This record gives sequence, C-alpha cells and structure tokens, in this order.
Amino acid sequence: MPSAEPASLTHAALDATGEPLALGQPGGATLHLTPAACEVFGLSDGSWPDLDELDRRAHLAGLGRERTELPGGFVLARYIQNGERAKVLHVALHDLRSPLANVRTYLGLLAAGKLAPERQASAFQVMIRNADKALSRITEFLESELVELEPVGLHLEHLDLTALVAQVVEKLRPELAERGVRLTLSTPGPAMLHGDPDRLRRAVEAVLARAGARSPSASAVDVQLAALPHKLMLRVSDAGGPLAPPDAELRRDARITLDKRLSPATELANARATFEALGGRFSLDATRTGATWTLELPLR
Repeated sequence: MPSAEPASLTHAALDATGEPLALGQPGGATLHLTPAACEVFGLSDGSWPDLDELDRRAHLAGLGRERTELPGGFVLARYIQNGERAKVLHVALHDLRSPLANVRTYLGLLAAGKLAPERQASAFQVMIRNADKALSRITEFLESELVELEPVGLHLEHLDLTALVAQVVEKLRPELAERGVRLTLSTPGPAMLHGDPDRLRRAVEAVLARAGARSPSASAVDVQLAALPHKLMLRVSDAGGPLAPPDAELRRDARITLDKRLSPATELANARATFEALGGRFSLDATRTGATWTLELPLR
C-alpha cells in the first residue's frame, strides 16, 4: 500500500460492503479482514492468519471462496457462506440431474418394450448427447470446485497456440453463424509455447462461447492473437452490450446464482484457473457496447 491514508480508505471501503472479505498477498500476510470475515472465522481485530490458512479454515467450515487479483500483487478473497453455497448447490443439483433424467426415461421405455424399433436409433443418439452433456457438466463443476482447494494439475506439451485457437474458432463458427454472429480471427503465424493443450482448448472455447452467446445477430466476435516480446496475448471482443452486473462475470458462484445454471460460470472459472496456473493473466474489460477478454501467457 502506498501510504497509511489510502490503505485506511481501502479498508473502510471493504468494511462498508458488509461482506466477509480478506485482503492480502498470495502466500503472505493478511493485510485486512473485514468485520464480517472476523465474525465468520471467530477472529479478533488484527489477529489474522495468512490467506492460505484462512482458505483451509474456510474449506473445513464448508465455506466457498472466490479470489480476485488486484494491481500490485494483492489478492481480495471473498468467503461465501452457507446460504449462498446452498443456492449454488441447488442449481448444480438441477443442472446435473436433468440430462441424466432424460437418459433414464429412454432406458425405461426401451426396457419396457414401449419404443418402436424405428425410433430406437434416434433414442440412442439422444441418450448419447445427454450422457455427454452430463459428463461435461460434472467434470466442469467438480474441476471448478477443486481449483479452490489445490493447484491445477497440468500436462505440459510444446504446442502451437495459433493452431489451437484456429481449431476452436472453426468448431464454434457454424453454431454462431446460425445465429447471425460472425467469428473473425487474426493471428501472427505459429505461436509456440509450453502448455496443457486440453485445458487451454477448453479455456479458449469457454471464452469464445461466452462472447458468442452475448453477441446479437448481425454482429461479430473478434479474436486476436498477438506475439509480444515475452508473452502471447489473446483478446476476444464482443458487441453484447454492458455486463449485468460486470463484477459477477468472473465470480463463479455469483454468476451461477444469477444465471440459475452452471454454464458458463464453471467453464470460465476453469479457464481463469488454467491461465493463472500457467503463469498468465485472465482479465475482462466491459463497456456500454461490449466486453473484451484478455488472456495472456508467458513465453518460457
């Protein structure tokens, strides 16, 4: 903090939110804990463990946690109490059960001999699609839970980020074209780095899918990959108008509660965790006309 006065103002502003918040540095001391957080953890003013220990206690208490990176290497942690967690889990219960219930219905019809032979092939296709949907939702949700508790597991390979991004663009382009949304891609040529190809592919797809879902017909999602001296920077811009509310876009549980569904919140949470685990940055700038996602990865 640059001086005592700005720090005091920052602490007062955090206290005024009434939320259980902790300000500190990763692996370092907790600089401030709001009164609401002191109450949650049963701590007195000024007697605070570091952020990692607070996260451990939060997990043991069944609390959720969201972290936001701030300038200067600071981190703001928000601890989610049981009422909010219950809302998230109710959404998860519905979202994870729905595709499996569909599969169960078709299996019941097949077992009872109530599905005509000419309808069975299409029924199997419906079951496969719903099983895949359930597997994807379960994987994304549980991974988004795990990234709060342990480091992201990476399987590093030498890869071309340009080719990976181009594959994602081609995959999503037909679906967005049906809605009248164009996908444009600008790349510098081959962009080689060490990364986890599976997690990076899912991360890029999550961001492009979110931008595409926000974009109205007859608009475009612009994807730009740039090679800078020490990093690669991917920028994804949409014309979807203002975010409502913008601060919830990168907060998984807040987004789930607002949307009443797991996607895209879990996919975006995992995307952010992937880029941060690779030493990069994952940020969002919103305006009245749209949003720009900036994803950075170091060249090392």
